[in-house]
Amino acid sequence: MKNKLIMKTKRIDLMDTSFLIYAQIESEDRRINLSLVINYIHKYFKTKILLLEIDAVPKIDDEYILNNKNIEYEFIQDSSEIFHTTKYRNLLVTKCKTPFFFICDSDIILSPKAIEQSIEYLRTTILPTLVYPYNGDFHQVFENDRNKFSKILDYDFFQGREKEFTYMHKYSVGGAFGGRIIDYLGQTIDNEKIYGWGPDDKERYYRLKKNGFKVVRFDYPLFHLYHIRKKNSKPSDINLTTKNNIEYLKVFMP
Repeated sequence: MKNKLIMKTKRIDLMDTSFLIYAQIESEDRRINLSLVINYIHKYFKTKILLLEIDAVPKIDDEYILNNKNIEYEFIQDSSEIFHTTKYRNLLVTKCKTPFFFICDSDIILSPKAIEQSIEYLRTTILPTLVYPYNGDFHQVFENDRNKFSKILDYDFFQGREKEFTYMHKYSVGGAFGGRIIDYLGQTIDNEKIYGWGPDDKERYYRLKKNGFKVVRFDYPLFHLYHIRKKNSKPSDINLTTKNNIEYLKVFMP
């Protein structure tokens, strides 16, 4: 059902932009967060969402997601024990039908102003650009505050309260990023040799910078909604971790 908060808000036109989201519903937290993030995006923006659910069987059953003309939902059957994140990010970009995009984790909340300013920048630049709609500050929102936020879906809930939320990262390059589809026609977003939870976000950042991309940030923090951390939210076995790190370090080689 459409959230009444969406209906009351004057939305910004971002129909030239797609929010690309991949999801695997491995817990009830993940289900709650995905619904919150999608409703939050549609509260503030007239835009497209492309959602890939990757799992052994489909678990998304939210009618608002499944029956919304501005949400393109696709289920991909994949029973792999390790989630191949880089592969599915690249697939999302190939499926994108708008000139601009954001790739977003299904648990993050961004400032609407940062999103709007990011797209305004991308509309005017002629340079290959990797845009981060946040300043690198990455805060954790625990379950109690997540539940309070769900009742209002308002970024102001967080503003001025950053110190109340656990500081997970400074200068983060994960969670969300955006760009112009035209800049990726000759190369992929992610390195698919990095498999599972690993240094894929750092590898992308340094590789694209090395390839001449301009990196642009906007001065608003990012907030990460609580979820139970299962096997695909933490490092895997030592052999895979080592392999991923070796692949990441190749970006610094001449």
